[in-house]
Amino acid sequence: MRYDLRRGIRAPLLLLAAIALLAAACSSGSDNQSSGSSGGLETSTITLGSLPVVDAAPAYIADKAGYFKAEGLTVKFQQAQGGAALVPALVSGGIQVAFSNWVSLFLAKSNGIDLQVIADGDKAKPGFSGVFVMPNSPIKKPADLAGKKIAVNTLNNIGGLVISAVLKEQGVDPKSVKFVEVGFPDMGAALQRGDVDAVWVVEPFTSAVKGTLNARLIFDPFSGPTAALPVGGYAVTKKFADSNPKTVAAFARAIDKAVSDANADRSKVNEVVPTYIKIDAATAAKVTLPIYAATPNPMELQRVADLMQQFGSLSQRLDVASFTRSG
Repeated sequence: MRYDLRRGIRAPLLLLAAIALLAAACSSGSDNQSSGSSGGLETSTITLGSLPVVDAAPAYIADKAGYFKAEGLTVKFQQAQGGAALVPALVSGGIQVAFSNWVSLFLAKSNGIDLQVIADGDKAKPGFSGVFVMPNSPIKKPADLAGKKIAVNTLNNIGGLVISAVLKEQGVDPKSVKFVEVGFPDMGAALQRGDVDAVWVVEPFTSAVKGTLNARLIFDPFSGPTAALPVGGYAVTKKFADSNPKTVAAFARAIDKAVSDANADRSKVNEVVPTYIKIDAATAAKVTLPIYAATPNPMELQRVADLMQQFGSLSQRLDVASFTRSG
């Protein structure tokens, strides 16, 4: 069986479009109007949808350090397995801000979901992510992955995109591999059982598969054409951004402070990671962290969109700057 990055996109995106139409017909649940809230914010309580990955640590730092509170915000957290699952919740108003991978957000935007990027999240660096196999696997190099199953946390996601980009650079046809959806916490077990031939993981699961299974790295998918590629960030619907500009600005300021903390003091990340990911403090202290960022750089984010177009996820160029908040 062969996998095409374009495959499987239409059905979920038709669903997203339908959700968008329903959301437009009713008042968004994101509009918890309280114009008299602390600091003059339009909305003082918001729900942030995020993933159980270290990429999201600054949001939890902002909460723990009181940066959200100082801005007049109360932020509730809601987790999902993959970024694509957060988009319907964002559109319906179940959450007001989504921390998701850029691929999921850009796919939604290209299919009529009117999103606005309000803050950056992180960039990958060596050791943060990897494609791994069991230590006794016959797979020794990228070329050996042709015809094999690779687990990713969500299909049509950044994992499949970056793997495809590096495989192509290595002379391997990306369509020759099959991507299988497996949640990050279940990656190690799936690999050990032989359900898949290889797994793609990011921290803290990179350290987990190396530590518990002695899994062997085949390649770093954030290398070569994808080196230092932006991984994910924060987005809202344009409706929410237009109705709540002060709230959006307050959220972005709190994230900016937390990002400064995360990059300057590793212990800040170590403290919060075990509160939303099922790992202990000792493990959290050893994982390879990404490069955290706060202010979106449209030129850097455009790299992701251009790769998506190259590999067929997008039928035409997506101008990221047109829906990215500045300042």
